[in-house]
Amino acid sequence: MILNSFVTVYQVNIGRLAVTDSEAAAASASNARLEEIIYLDAYTAEARIKWNGNNASSYEIYRLNADGTRTLIMETPNTAYYIPNLVRNDDQADVTVEVVPVNANGVRGESSRFTIDWPYENGDTEKLSDVTVPVNICPLAEVTGYSAQNDGEPAWKAIDGTSENGSKWCATNKQSGWMTIKLDQPRTIKRIRIEHAQYGGEAQNMNTIAFSVQYKSGNNWVTVYSTNNNSSAVTDELITPVTAQEWRLYISNSGSSAWGAIRIYEWQMFETTERNRTDIVLMKFASAKNNKGASDTFSLTHAPTGSTVRLYLRDANGNYTQIASKEAHSSTVSFTGLDYGSDAGRVFYTVQEGKQEESIKLSTAFDAEPGAVKYSINVVQPAGGTVSASATSATAGTTVKLTATPSEGYTLDYFTLDGERINGDTFIMPARNVEVSAVFTANAYSITVVQPTNGSVAASATSATAGTTIELTATPAEGYTLDYFTLDGARINGDTFIMPARNVDVSAVFTANAYSITVVQPTGGTVSASKLSAFFGEAVELTAVPDEGYELSHYVVNGAANNGSSFTMPAHDVMVTAVFTKVAEPSVNLALNATIYYFNKKYPDYAKNGPQHAFDGKMSDPEADKWHASGTNGWVAFDIHTPVTNPILKIYHAGSAGEDSGLNTSSWDVYILNERYFTEESFFNLTISERNRVCQIAWAWKKIHVTNGNTADISIDRIDMPEARRLFKINMRKTNQTGQPYYLNVYEIEMYESDY
Repeated sequence: MILNSFVTVYQVNIGRLAVTDSEAAAASASNARLEEIIYLDAYTAEARIKWNGNNASSYEIYRLNADGTRTLIMETPNTAYYIPNLVRNDDQADVTVEVVPVNANGVRGESSRFTIDWPYENGDTEKLSDVTVPVNICPLAEVTGYSAQNDGEPAWKAIDGTSENGSKWCATNKQSGWMTIKLDQPRTIKRIRIEHAQYGGEAQNMNTIAFSVQYKSGNNWVTVYSTNNNSSAVTDELITPVTAQEWRLYISNSGSSAWGAIRIYEWQMFETTERNRTDIVLMKFASAKNNKGASDTFSLTHAPTGSTVRLYLRDANGNYTQIASKEAHSSTVSFTGLDYGSDAGRVFYTVQEGKQEESIKLSTAFDAEPGAVKYSINVVQPAGGTVSASATSATAGTTVKLTATPSEGYTLDYFTLDGERINGDTFIMPARNVEVSAVFTANAYSITVVQPTNGSVAASATSATAGTTIELTATPAEGYTLDYFTLDGARINGDTFIMPARNVDVSAVFTANAYSITVVQPTGGTVSASKLSAFFGEAVELTAVPDEGYELSHYVVNGAANNGSSFTMPAHDVMVTAVFTKVAEPSVNLALNATIYYFNKKYPDYAKNGPQHAFDGKMSDPEADKWHASGTNGWVAFDIHTPVTNPILKIYHAGSAGEDSGLNTSSWDVYILNERYFTEESFFNLTISERNRVCQIAWAWKKIHVTNGNTADISIDRIDMPEARRLFKINMRKTNQTGQPYYLNVYEIEMYESDY
């Protein structure tokens, strides 16, 4: 809890941009001091501090930790600062604050420190570090509807997560009404909370009297909570868990005030049943007195009216027992007739408001009963740690608790009383002065070997005490060399380390070895490698340049043929070369620029898509460099000018030019003239019209080759034709693989005298 009444002047600094000389005077801070402090509990406080500064652009404020490290609290350009949350750790009896000056060039100067003595011991207050804070999910929702709202007080303000500054849903002169919301997703609601007019500072008779909370199931609204007689400022209720996304707050009576209006400051819903804890009442407002017998007293001021104050005693094992409770009818709550016992100690107290959870337990000290005989408790500090007792003196029969703090690398073994071992951490005070101490033993910490890639590591031990020398051994994998060992991921020098006071991981880093690459130049071309040395496992690229009349056959690495144009570097030197072979003379495409005598179809919308484009040697333009026609059975009669026997027929279909391979011609037939009726010589002697007629007569042609079921982008057929011919007819029977009459797409028709 922060008491804002102690902060009357404040300043916010949001950054600094400056251009300064390269030389800046040294900065310093001196006389750092505590101006004022408010202890909130045994662990936290609010503090105002000041210091004197010189030549500083800003000051860094640190809290010093018990292990010697520092925690940055804040950086400020001022010479005074308010610390809203100063924390004392469990292992600290006090808190040291350090102020470090920083000049304009970012250079830190001489610092100043001071120490805050904490008036409370560990355990003088309960410490709840993992308190569950209930989360209101309504701010995640959107308002989907409402019956009415004021312009400046819309319905969405009922789910904005705050009641401050008059934030509310208000509909003037409305005795009844409703609003609906839709959550970000279906959620299971276990608790609802409604803040009415009085919560926001308005009159009690303005509180909502009758209302219900409902969820949507299908097309119906189902009620999960309803009341007809509310008068409280806050409705906070647990409900049977319901999973839904759409919800409605339905108001049937907005209040008894003559100023009739709907006034809802907050509509909150929660997926848990926890409620907020009541704010603590500071320890300085509590006092206790231990009188003779059962006449002890306790007083607490600044208690919230209507809250419940509870008192507890704690035994040596840390267990709490409630001894009294009382409702606060005013800000001061007093208890009498209590019995704390004869010895000095502490009484713990909590405050609880309404349906909120109890506050954490704070305490106040009380003295021993008057006249009680007390014996001294002398703590002897041992090696390996420190010991403390719950009291410096106690009456006979009092339970005294001992606490041990081992040094780094040590563990508590047992406590002693007057040199004798005791069981546990408590003892019953005898009727004499005593000495207490403890025995600590050195810890053995584990050594975990994390095996790296490309090698293995071993340690001389699997566990050791702090200060022990540990030896490491490395075995590299083939092609690798040890670079360095690591301790908890950090590089160490050499192959040994001193065991710290903790469990550790050890490993190593191996690096790949570099080997040479020798390039041997072959006959028929040149070879090069992307590098002349490489690490083991590294990829090496090879490049070959054939001489004219040669082509690359394959690469050779260390005498063995290599697949592809690269290889992975082995763990040794290598020799690379290549094999080139002479290139065979290419065959001549006899159908290039063939004479077309007649054809039956082309695509009418494309004048340039005639069959002549299947003989022009061009494929670059999908629109113009192909024979394109609609439907099936597209044929062409053509003259290659050179008689051939058993020619090779090569056809480039749609897929060869990047079109869908499903459009490749599926089936075709090859014909020559039927010399029972017409010879090629007689055909050439005919007139143009006569030749055109012969091209269309089916019996004038003899079928010599059939292809069915082609799927290839480029088809290659050997035509079985022993007699030499130059005049051919090809009929593209099925122009695609679907069998449907789509389109003929033939980019090139080539013929060769022999294999090419």
